[in-house]
Amino acid sequence: MAKTDSRKAPKAAKIMFVREIERLYPYEWVVMEVTHHARRDESTRGRLIAHSPDRDAVHADHLRFGREHPDAITYVFYTTPSADPPEGVSFVL
Repeated sequence: MAKTDSRKAPKAAKIMFVREIERLYPYEWVVMEVTHHARRDESTRGRLIAHSPDRDAVHADHLRFGREHPDAITYVFYTTPSADPPEGVSFVL
């Protein structure tokens, strides 16, 4: 599999809810800096650091951000919208 670079957020990325990020970047790995933690993930807010369908690319950005901001709390997750999966994808519960 060819390596895919992640897409980094602008330096002054706005603070967003997890659910906003999930809607904007479906089926992608995301790294965000947590600015407000909540018991429910979708209520957690933070700044988008990077996103990509390629987990390895996001992992590299996560490590880099951690070195540059050692006191920051980060959250890495895969976005899975609750409805309308891509064509040919089914969810089994």
